[in-house]
Amino acid sequence: MKIFKNKKIIKLVLIFLLLVLLISGYFWILKPQLVKMARNYSQKGFEDFRVENYNQAFLNYKKAVTLNSADANSHFYLGVLYYLASDKKSATSEFKKSQKLDSGNYLSPLNLAIIYREEKNYDEAISVLNQNYTETNDDINFKLGEVYLAKEDFENAQNYLGKSIKANSQNHLARYYLAIVLATKDLTQSEKEVEKITSKDFEYKTFPDTNLLYYLFPKEVDFKEKAVTLAENLAKLKRARTQTYKSTILANIYAESLELDLAISEIEKALVTDLKYRDGWLVKGKILYLKEDYTAALESFNKAVELDKTNGLIYYFLGRTYQKLENKDQAISNLEKAIDLKYGGDEVKKELEELK
Repeated sequence: MKIFKNKKIIKLVLIFLLLVLLISGYFWILKPQLVKMARNYSQKGFEDFRVENYNQAFLNYKKAVTLNSADANSHFYLGVLYYLASDKKSATSEFKKSQKLDSGNYLSPLNLAIIYREEKNYDEAISVLNQNYTETNDDINFKLGEVYLAKEDFENAQNYLGKSIKANSQNHLARYYLAIVLATKDLTQSEKEVEKITSKDFEYKTFPDTNLLYYLFPKEVDFKEKAVTLAENLAKLKRARTQTYKSTILANIYAESLELDLAISEIEKALVTDLKYRDGWLVKGKILYLKEDYTAALESFNKAVELDKTNGLIYYFLGRTYQKLENKDQAISNLEKAIDLKYGGDEVKKELEELK
């Protein structure tokens, strides 16, 4: 009886092993076809991505990785799509998968670094960038310089930004950041870097948040003098709009130090030269919001949104202002628009949920 039972167990084990072999063989026969199908879905995903049909692109890339989990390219674009949807956790997971499958592609670690930088996880950003580091890659060097700048490690920031410029002399954004770093040490050298940037090649819209100028000097007794001088130097980049740009920077500096009357005075100088200056109305609205003059702030934000209906930040401030004016419906409506325009991520969504 025991022997019979053992034979039965052995028979079941053999049947199981045979099934495993059959399934494995079937899979290996089908694998080339599955990879081909995955490649087709990946191509369709890219075509949708290119025309900003992100929902369909997501579905196609998902099908691609279901058929071929080793498709590094599809994992990468899924990471990008998750990032655009403000799902940084899923984006991080996909970029890590892509990096593991294709260690030679620096774009996945570069995007991981962008997420870590936004989360102020600077050491993790530096670590992932160093995994794919080469001196001739201007993108990696630039991102390292930017992270070190945010970390207020000006020596390393200067080093890597310099390497980025050496690898690509046309990387004017790197020169701009380098000018900021040098301004903490030597304004003359800072101005020289500024002069190397031409207004033709360097669009006004690519300037980082001018509040960064204030952020660099908070511990310095003469931070305002340095920031003002740097504002004058950087204003040379846009000779036709020198007063506009200089006044915007000064308005931000004064607003950060809560000298709100001076801030209003400066931003109005900018608006006098250009009444269609969207950022001018946005900054003025922010200053009036800080002054708790919510009705006037609302007027400024509305003028900004008339000039640009695609900026989520403006709708966010409109939502906050309507909250202060106790207009709940308008507050909800504008926060929803801000989210639709991919502004703010989970924090704004949470704020909207609490308001509802």
